Amino acid sequence: MHRARYSIAARLSLMLIAVFYLVLAGIGTHFYAILDNEFTAQTRAELGERAAFTLRALAGLRSARDLAVYGEEFEALVVGHHRVLLAVLDGEGQVLHRSAKFAESDPMLFERIRERAVAGLEGEFEHRGEEDFLGRTMKTRIGGADVPVWVAIAHDLRDRRAILPSHGQAMLISLSIGAVVAALGALWIVRAGLAPLAQIAAAAERISGSRLDQRIRIGEAPPELGRLADAFNAMLDRLADSFRRLSDFSSDLAHELRTPINSLLGHAQVALSRPRSAEEYRSAIESIVEDGERLARIVRDLLFLARADNAMEALRKERFDLRAEVDRVAAYFGILADERDIRLATEGQAEVTADRAMIQRAIGNLLSNALRHTPRGGTIQAKIRSGGGGEVFLEVSNPGPGIAAEHLPRIFDRFYLVERARGDPESGTGLGLAIVKSIAELHGGSVEASSTPGGLTTIRLKLGSSMSERETRHA
Repeated sequence: MHRARYSIAARLSLMLIAVFYLVLAGIGTHFYAILDNEFTAQTRAELGERAAFTLRALAGLRSARDLAVYGEEFEALVVGHHRVLLAVLDGEGQVLHRSAKFAESDPMLFERIRERAVAGLEGEFEHRGEEDFLGRTMKTRIGGADVPVWVAIAHDLRDRRAILPSHGQAMLISLSIGAVVAALGALWIVRAGLAPLAQIAAAAERISGSRLDQRIRIGEAPPELGRLADAFNAMLDRLADSFRRLSDFSSDLAHELRTPINSLLGHAQVALSRPRSAEEYRSAIESIVEDGERLARIVRDLLFLARADNAMEALRKERFDLRAEVDRVAAYFGILADERDIRLATEGQAEVTADRAMIQRAIGNLLSNALRHTPRGGTIQAKIRSGGGGEVFLEVSNPGPGIAAEHLPRIFDRFYLVERARGDPESGTGLGLAIVKSIAELHGGSVEASSTPGGLTTIRLKLGSSMSERETRHA
C-alpha cells in the first residue's frame, strides 16, 4: 500500500500552522488563567474588606436584639453591595439575620453555610451551583455577649461567569482568524523559501547527455541550498569529465583495435589470395597469431581496468619483501635487457602488505616501459625507500629522450602515448601506466612522473602505509 505523498511546501505549511496555533492557544490559555486569577483575587480582597467591617460592626452592637431590629440598616451599612450576601447564625445553626437575596440565590448555598456553622468550620470556601459564590465563615461575638455567633459572607462570581466565557469566545475567534492568516502566511513563506529548489529542478531538467555544460545558478540562495547547488555542479563537472573520458576512451579503443584487426585481416586475405607454399602459410599464420596476441593483451588490460574502476578486483593482501619481487621481475626482463646492452640496478629494502600478483604486474609494466625508452648502454635504476608516514615508494628511473612537460600530466591516461603524439605508429598500447595507476589506487597509493628532456625519466609508485611493528611480528 502506497502512502500519500505531500509536497515539502505543504508539509512545512502544516507544521508552521500547527506551531502557530499551539503558540496562540498557549498564550490565550495563559491569559485566560491570568484573568480568572485576577477576578478571584479582586473578589477575595473585597470579601476580606466586607468581613473585617462586619466583625467591627457586630462588636459595636449591645445584643442580638439590635441585629433583629436594625437588620436592614445594618446590612446596608455593612455590606453595601448588591452582589454580597450576609448571614448571622448561632451555634445551633439558627438564623439571627440573613440577606433577603439568599431567597433568590441558590438554596444549596445557605444550607452549606448552615452546615459549616454547625460543624464549626471557619475560613474561605467556594460554592458552585446555579450560581458561583466565593464565601467565608467566621466565629465572633455580638457586643459583650458570651455566646459566640457565626457570620457568613458570600460574594457572587457573576462577573467572572459573564466575562470569562466572552473572553474565551473572543480567543477562539482570534485563533481561527490567526490560523487562516498563518496558513496563508506560511504558504507564502515556504513557497518563497523553496523557490531556489524550483530553480534547481528547472536547471536539472535542462541537463542531458548532450548538454552537460549546463550549470545551476540560483543567485542569492541560502547557504544550505547554495551548498546543494555547488555539490550538484561539482557532480556535473565529474559527469562531464567522465563523458569526455568515455568518449576519448571509445575513440582510442576503436583506434587501438583497428590496427591489429586490420593487420590480422590483411595477413589472412593475402594468404588466401592465391596458393602459397607451406613456409608462406606458416609466416602468415605467425603474423595472425601476433596480431591475435596483441588483441588478447588489450582485452585483458581493459578488463582489468574495468574491474578496478568498479572495485570488483578483490585484493589478496599478504606481507612480503618488495625488493625480492623487484629482483624477480627484473630477472625476467634480464634477457631482453642484455640484448639491448641495458643494465638493471636495484637498491633499497622494504616490506609491504599488498596483493603480490598486482604488485608484480605494476613492477613489470614500469620496467617494460623503461626498457622501451632506454637507449643502448643505459642503466635502469629501481629504488625502494620508506616514507616517514609508513608509505613505501618504488622509483624506476631510466635515461632517454625524456618526456615533454605538456605530456607528463596525461601519460597515465588510457591509450595515451607520447610516441603517438609524436607520430610514431609503432608505439605500445598505452595501457601499461594506466594499469600501474589503478593498482596504486587500489592499494591506497598513487603514482607520479617527472622527466627532464634528454635526461632521466622517473616513475614513482607510492603504496599505502605499511603494517605496524606488532602486525609485522604476527604476519
